[in-house]
Amino acid sequence: MKKYVTELTTLEERKKIRVQLDHRFALVAIFEHQPYAILDKCPHMGAMLSTGKYENGVIVCKDHALSVSVVDGLVTDHVKADFLKMESYARDVRTFRCEVDNGKVYINY
Repeated sequence: MKKYVTELTTLEERKKIRVQLDHRFALVAIFEHQPYAILDKCPHMGAMLSTGKYENGVIVCKDHALSVSVVDGLVTDHVKADFLKMESYARDVRTFRCEVDNGKVYINY
């Protein structure tokens, strides 16, 4: 399913937004002029990632400071993940494909 998210210019200004996809939420963020989307759920304890600090393609969960790449959904700080006793198979977040058409951002889920 394809869903309209926002205008690309709006995403570039805001850097990240939270959107609803049926019964779940996604974080859509811009990195190097490309939109990316991941499930808005931290792999550690399920907190909303969208409320965290976002910089250079990485969102930091505000609850336990776990860093996740919006590009591929992978945890970027393995020392922190080890400290949080996260299993290696649980260190990623589902990603969704984004596309831009006529200046509009869409997410495929």
